[in-house]
Amino acid sequence: GVKNLQGCMPPLEKYMTHFFGLWQNLVNIHHLVKPKLTIVDALVAQEGFGPVYGEPKEMGLLIAGDNPVAVDAVCMRIMGLKPTDSPAVYLAYIQGIGPIEEENIEVVGNSIEEVRSPFLLPEINLSNGPHF
Repeated sequence: GVKNLQGCMPPLEKYMTHFFGLWQNLVNIHHLVKPKLTIVDALVAQEGFGPVYGEPKEMGLLIAGDNPVAVDAVCMRIMGLKPTDSPAVYLAYIQGIGPIEEENIEVVGNSIEEVRSPFLLPEINLSNGPHF
């Protein structure tokens, strides 16, 4: 949800945000543009080292809400993660864009517990990198 609005940026500016505070720039967009609806197509998700080397994961879910931070918080809990694990989601939360606390998010339909399916996380290995 929080990253969705990056698609609103012109290509050069979108590219440059990766070098000048990506997480805060994603949140900055939300201070200007207030999406009315955030939809996550999680019919088939991806786990592991995506987007190129990830593995498909059948979830059969569509997740939607009127706040991108709340939607991301729900998605992260379904994946077995904490919303504070995402720098963009946490920054958006502390800057008042939306809630991450379970008690402040209304879930309609299946509960998070009913659909929770922990995701495999990417394996980060820097052993072949430069030695300093």
